[in-house]
Amino acid sequence: MIPIANIALIDYVIDFLTSNGVEEIFFFSRVHRKQINDYINSQNYREIKTQYLQSSTASNMGDVLREINDMMIIDGHFLLVRGDIVSNISFLSAIELHLKMNEKNTANPALVTKILLQVGHTNRIRTGDDDNLIILDSYKKQIVKFDSLDEASDVLLTPNVKFKPTSTPLELRYDLIDSHINICSPHILPHFAEHFHCQVEFIRYYR
Repeated sequence: MIPIANIALIDYVIDFLTSNGVEEIFFFSRVHRKQINDYINSQNYREIKTQYLQSSTASNMGDVLREINDMMIIDGHFLLVRGDIVSNISFLSAIELHLKMNEKNTANPALVTKILLQVGHTNRIRTGDDDNLIILDSYKKQIVKFDSLDEASDVLLTPNVKFKPTSTPLELRYDLIDSHINICSPHILPHFAEHFHCQVEFIRYYR
């Protein structure tokens, strides 16, 4: 709700999503619920359908996705973004890539395409949360490893990271940050419902 140039932050998010073809937005929050709901209802958005959802118990993104799964309001691919996004980028090509990858990945359709931004390590927009090492398979457009370097001097390659002799070369990147824009398969929702206390490993693709 914080205004930027006399425009509420939430309106920047709506404009960004509608410019990328989004036709319906579900807002979800656990704080300032009445203020957000009253503002959305007062705007009478014509170009998009909006619905405000609220929870007093959800404390993280996993909790939110579990509650949305229980509501059974999403049955197709969807975008998952934070409520403080200010951007004018087009990610229509990333959506197209996501759908193509999902068609190929029938064995494990719980697919998330994560939009990453290339930002140099000295850039002032980077925060402590952006201090990550990302290992990419550039041929498959797959994130092999996404690890935080917070207070760490090394990154452990767990048994889940498998290297085959025929694998394509991998890239170790420190110049990429998470935009918090995610294109999601609907299959991730029941996946969260079944794994309530653990972090779910997604097949991630980057663009």
